[in-house]
Amino acid sequence: MLVAVLLIAVRAAGILGRPADPEWRKVADGLKIPVDTTLNIHPEFEGYNGQTVMQADVTLLQYPWAVPMPPSPAQNDLDYYQARTDRNGPSMTEAIATIASAALGSPGCQPRCAEP
Repeated sequence: MLVAVLLIAVRAAGILGRPADPEWRKVADGLKIPVDTTLNIHPEFEGYNGQTVMQADVTLLQYPWAVPMPPSPAQNDLDYYQARTDRNGPSMTEAIATIASAALGSPGCQPRCAEP
């Protein structure tokens, strides 16, 4: 989210005809989204080991942030976190997963996402 906000600020400065702080783009370019190449997913954070999360923030990369990624890790993120998201967590999780699934043209969580 921070990358998007910083880049929006750079664009907004341009629209307003004002100089953007060069540090904004530098910081945005330096922030990286972690990737687990073995599981082909985006871990919630560096060192994430599969524990239950309150909300699968990773799925927000697809919507609303529209982070470019191939369909495979996008679907894998949905499948992986479906079984690792607290059932009593925010209801937004299911709404975001539904939007992301529709964008991927998938039926939602695939069969392999059963409880761990």
